[in-house]
Amino acid sequence: MMICPGTLLVPAATAEQAAPVEVKVIRRSPVPYAEVEPRGGGRRRPMLLRDLERDYRLPTPGTLAVSP
Repeated sequence: MMICPGTLLVPAATAEQAAPVEVKVIRRSPVPYAEVEPRGGGRRRPMLLRDLERDYRLPTPGTLAVSP
């Protein structure tokens, strides 16, 4: 999966209770991780890229409601 800043990710089947997140920043050192923020705002948190790839997926078209 290609993860870059601005990517919206939704929980995979293994992490159903997690909220959708938006990737804000990718860092490569000392380990590859991303800073993510819950959809709609909230506190940023670091997540390893391998954990994002395992626990989240790209949304399928029409699954997320768009707010005005």
